[in-house]
Amino acid sequence: MDINKSILYVTTIGNVELESMLTGVAYLEQAEGLPKNLKILEDATFAKAVFKLSEIEIITEQLDIVIKKYSSIRHAVVHSDPTNTAYTILASMMIKHPNYSLKVFSTKDAAEHWLSMFP
Repeated sequence: MDINKSILYVTTIGNVELESMLTGVAYLEQAEGLPKNLKILEDATFAKAVFKLSEIEIITEQLDIVIKKYSSIRHAVVHSDPTNTAYTILASMMIKHPNYSLKVFSTKDAAEHWLSMFP
C-alpha cells in the first residue's frame, strides 16, 4: 500500500484459478485499515487466467457484496495477454455495483494515471 498515493499495489503471476480470485475478493472484505475510497493497481502482466468464462459471474457476485464495505473501489489491471484482457473487460461489464470501476491497461503508468484522477 502506497500511503502517499492511497493505492494498493498487487502483483499477480502464474496461473490464476477461481479460488485465487475469490481469495483476493475475501482479502478486500476482511482487510482492516484500507481507505474507504480504495484504489487498486494490479500488475497481472505475467498471469494467465485458467478459470472458466462462466466463473466470472461468481467472482463479480462476490465483488458486489464486498463493495458495500467501501465508498468506492477503482481497480486498474495491467495485462499483456489478450484472453486475460477480454476476461477483465467482460467482468467490468458484469459488475452491478455503481461504486466499483474495473479497467484494463497495457502499462502500469497508464493504470496509475487513471487511478490518480480519483480522490
